[in-house]
Amino acid sequence: MDLQMPVMNGIDAILAIRCEFPGARIVILTTYGGDAQAVRALKAGAVGYLLKNMLREELVNTIRSIHSGQRRIPSEIAAGIAEHVAASSDELAALAIDGKTLCSTLAEHGRSIALLSLFDEKSGCVLSQLEVPHDTNEAKAALPILKTLALEGRVVTGDAMFAQSEICREIIDSGGDYLFVVKDNQAELKDAIAGDFLPGFSPRHTTQTPVATL
Repeated sequence: MDLQMPVMNGIDAILAIRCEFPGARIVILTTYGGDAQAVRALKAGAVGYLLKNMLREELVNTIRSIHSGQRRIPSEIAAGIAEHVAASSDELAALAIDGKTLCSTLAEHGRSIALLSLFDEKSGCVLSQLEVPHDTNEAKAALPILKTLALEGRVVTGDAMFAQSEICREIIDSGGDYLFVVKDNQAELKDAIAGDFLPGFSPRHTTQTPVATL
């Protein structure tokens, strides 16, 4: 699989193929070294990575290794990937949690099918996904899907429905951070958060409002 192709790029092609055929074993053959493209390809599901200028023997050995169930990444590519990851390791990785209702599922299944996904914003990959049970909602389904990934070094983003104490506690306990939008429909929570950013004061040094006497 090449990374640069007409109509669809290699990353999207890998995701589409593995969605239809999860057992597919895909080898990247490209001109890109061990940079962000290589990281994205491996995260998308590629099990081998080769450069087009490599020797024919390396290509044959890689195909044989992949066919036997192994992964194969040449040492120079692995070194480039390691350098790229090390250079960006101090950054928090953004992980978006979001739910979508699948189109045209109501007529076929008698109810709308909703999926909850964890989306890696840097690689563009869906890292975890589950169906939301019909007797609950996305906020309740967030707890089990968050347990499927290591959250250390990640910041989980989402809309107001995920601003729940249980969800925030799960993320913090797992070593992650979170950034959720709180809107006017959660007025009490919004006021409580706003109160944390007010200037501090001591009740012993309050200014009393003069009372007019008649």
